[in-house]
Amino acid sequence: MSISCSRSLADLRAEQADNLDRLRSTLETMNLKDLVPILVARNVLKSYEMGAVYAKVLFRHIPIA
Repeated sequence: MSISCSRSLADLRAEQADNLDRLRSTLETMNLKDLVPILVARNVLKSYEMGAVYAKVLFRHIPIA
């Protein structure tokens, strides 16, 4: 018989609150102008990756004559 070691909901909520507090303090000290290029680059990378996935899927389904 195995015993579940899952944490209580209260513990999970407390950890989430701590993580949000740390994120909030980090964002307060951060210059948002520095963050924009990172977010844009991440979005471009995701778009490129999804484009590559779609290209592979499309090429598999298009019959070559």
